[in-house]
Amino acid sequence: MFSNDENDELNFIKNQLIHVEKHPALIPDFEFTKENMIEYGLSIPSLFNINLQGNINTAKHLSIRVNGLTKARITNIDSPGIEILRSYSSLTRSKSKTYRRNIKFNYLIKSLFYAESVEIYLEKESGADLNLSFQSQNIEVESKADTDTKKHFILKYSGNQAPFAAQFVKGKDFDIM
Repeated sequence: MFSNDENDELNFIKNQLIHVEKHPALIPDFEFTKENMIEYGLSIPSLFNINLQGNINTAKHLSIRVNGLTKARITNIDSPGIEILRSYSSLTRSKSKTYRRNIKFNYLIKSLFYAESVEIYLEKESGADLNLSFQSQNIEVESKADTDTKKHFILKYSGNQAPFAAQFVKGKDFDIM
């Protein structure tokens, strides 16, 4: 457990993360298909709050397209990245026991990737036990088809608030000033 001082420092870093500027990720839009998911054992990223219940083998067609990726680099040279690094550096020096116990050998996020929208297309037989659900909090949902056999939704996240992936680094290798 962290002491109050350590919690204050960690809360400061957490609050700074909200203000990290997003930039184009230079990654093209991409799509997962039913075949990709089966072949590579992929699942729908849980960060999108999308849930697929049932066996995807029973789907006639399934695709999930991720559009408009941006990247937020936590260790940016601008503010708040510089403040995050400064706080991290201070934590490593002044709270070395806490650093060694909780951070040094664990993974930290260096960059976050966000999606502007996710497009889901599902086609199945009417009796197939396969269903799709998602949380629609803070997103705009455009429904192109929502029947027993076809579902086609476009989920648009306001302000690119759907974290899609992260770049991790060991605490001991985290870039500090």
